[in-house]
Amino acid sequence: MKAYVTILADFLEPNKSRLLRPEWQAVLFGGCLTPESKKVLNESLKGEGRDWMVGWVNPVEGGAEYDWSPAGLVTAEPGTTGNGGRKRGFVQWGGAFNLAWLIDREAGVCGVFATQIVQPGDLQVRSLIKEFEEVIYSKL
Repeated sequence: MKAYVTILADFLEPNKSRLLRPEWQAVLFGGCLTPESKKVLNESLKGEGRDWMVGWVNPVEGGAEYDWSPAGLVTAEPGTTGNGGRKRGFVQWGGAFNLAWLIDREAGVCGVFATQIVQPGDLQVRSLIKEFEEVIYSKL
């Protein structure tokens, strides 16, 4: 786990990364969807439509807006409600066994949350991931 976090932490400062040049980091941390695709993505994150997600997202209804990059879901606009401290450019990824990682370069934080729970998007795990993230931001 330490190696995983070390890799995430390497991306916190774009011009100091030992793994990727800044231009490649710009690809990973910038959105790449067309306006039409971005609209579809954001519609899919409204209300109960978030069931496909591993992890949690700020409410689209609260003004949050998302994009996608090769690294995962990008917070294009953090919104005004429930964002827990996320900044613009926050990137998150979640996997089948409810593993989730996050990088918020503007806030200077990253983290990994891991389980071995088979049902992707488990609601109890989602609330734990949210709490995990809120604890990280509360320490800033």
